[in-house]
Amino acid sequence: MISRAPGKMILLGEYAVLEGAPALVCAINRRATVRLTPREINEFQVQSPSMGIENEPFVVTPKGHLRFNPSQEEIIRKRLVFFTRIFEYSWQYLNQKGKTLPPLTIALNTDEFYSTELGAKLGLGSSAAMAVALVYGLFKLMDRNFGLSEIYTAAYRAHYQAQGNMGSGIDIAASTFGGRLIFHMPPAQDQEPDIPQRVSAWQDLKILTIWTGKAASTRDFIMGFNRLKEEAPQTYARLIDRLSELSARGCQAYKEQNMTVFLETVRQYYAVMNDLGQESGMAIISEPHQKAAQEAEQLGLAYKPSGAGGGDIGMAFGNDPEQLAAFSVKMQQSGFTPLDIQVSNEGVEILEDEPDV
Repeated sequence: MISRAPGKMILLGEYAVLEGAPALVCAINRRATVRLTPREINEFQVQSPSMGIENEPFVVTPKGHLRFNPSQEEIIRKRLVFFTRIFEYSWQYLNQKGKTLPPLTIALNTDEFYSTELGAKLGLGSSAAMAVALVYGLFKLMDRNFGLSEIYTAAYRAHYQAQGNMGSGIDIAASTFGGRLIFHMPPAQDQEPDIPQRVSAWQDLKILTIWTGKAASTRDFIMGFNRLKEEAPQTYARLIDRLSELSARGCQAYKEQNMTVFLETVRQYYAVMNDLGQESGMAIISEPHQKAAQEAEQLGLAYKPSGAGGGDIGMAFGNDPEQLAAFSVKMQQSGFTPLDIQVSNEGVEILEDEPDV
């Protein structure tokens, strides 16, 4: 069985989503793929060429914990931590339903999130896409009747735990359902996440995605965000209230396809993200993002980072293809790389015709 799930781009709502604000996200045409192949021997194995893992054997204890070869190299063990946590959650969930996974070869492929040309992993939600594809594949392998909402909740909780109880889960929503979504984080992690609201395509809104040339750690930025909450609660509350207000306005403008309000909201969101970075000591709006934003503004476009900021992915929004083309040229002249990113209307799925993985 082969399952695959798309990555994501956050259009609006970074940081504010962690405090319950609505956020706008879309699934994209970069996908993680998981191939599950039954084995005749009583042992699992996992392989992932992009992580440098080839046929790594493991067994599952009666309580659902993975045990790898004790002589396994430390670097391989670290690379498999995320997979281990997702698999263990899935195995234990299925076991509670009276279903026991048979020994499998599990092949993980996230190559579409890597650029050999740039020599970098792009911050487009590869870990969430892999988690959703893995959970979906394991559940559907055991019972085709598992519903998408149940799988979404399981993947959401598995991913949250695998990340050390951090993150909003917005990337899990995009990878599960596909398309364009308005997402709300549940107020408590023991509550089931709401099914995100699907919104219609907006043909007049054009988006150009760029790679800034520098990867960024979402985890580090969230930790800095949490430090600000503890050390300067009033400042934190002021900034989050403003981001939340803007995110709600932007989501509504997107639904209503109000170009003027949406573009102005993006500009204001960028400015408050910059304030948040300065107050927290994090370079959310790093020098590359500053340069891209200045070029975008001169061309009449709106610009902001996608995700936690610091580097990685940036987006220019507008309704004039010539302005976006001019921005693309400017960015390439400045050492940035425009990316061919399109919205994926399909979420997680089982492939009947197996491609090479």
